Amino acid sequence: MSFSVMSRSLRYLIASLLVTAAVTSAASYKSYTALREILLNNYDINVPPIGTTIRVQLALQKLVEIDTPGQTITIASWWRLYWTDDRLVWNTSEYEDIDYLTFIGSGEKREVWAPDVLVYEMTEQIFATDPRVFGGYSDGSVFISIPLTQKIPCAMNLDKFPRDTQTCSFIFGSWMFNG
Repeated sequence: MSFSVMSRSLRYLIASLLVTAAVTSAASYKSYTALREILLNNYDINVPPIGTTIRVQLALQKLVEIDTPGQTITIASWWRLYWTDDRLVWNTSEYEDIDYLTFIGSGEKREVWAPDVLVYEMTEQIFATDPRVFGGYSDGSVFISIPLTQKIPCAMNLDKFPRDTQTCSFIFGSWMFNG
């Protein structure tokens, strides 16, 4: 693909994103602000939603490194987390049909509760984005997709090298809450 074709494609993509943003933000700032104030008033970010189940999806993007002497692997992946928070439910007809909001889910400015799902065995973790932004829908469903690089121990048996097969197992779950 030539540079000019790529440039035109990039301009088209940017224009499409701008049009999409303009269409999805037809509601007034006043409605967005009022809705956020109502949802976040007295919201305790340290209390998990009652009875919620966290669904986890791991999308492996790249095996970054296999360190045989160190017995570790490094993976780049997207962790997608889904859950429902009944404190973030609203009637769209009362807020100019707004059906989606974003919330800051990490750091000092965190606005909503966030699950603390992680790989228990990992020795290193790098978040590609911070603060992390969550998407919240009017039915209370919340979603985040986190690009993440992690180093994980992996005991390797190299007796049959180079015709060996390695299996690296790990456990992930909540650090503070059991399930």
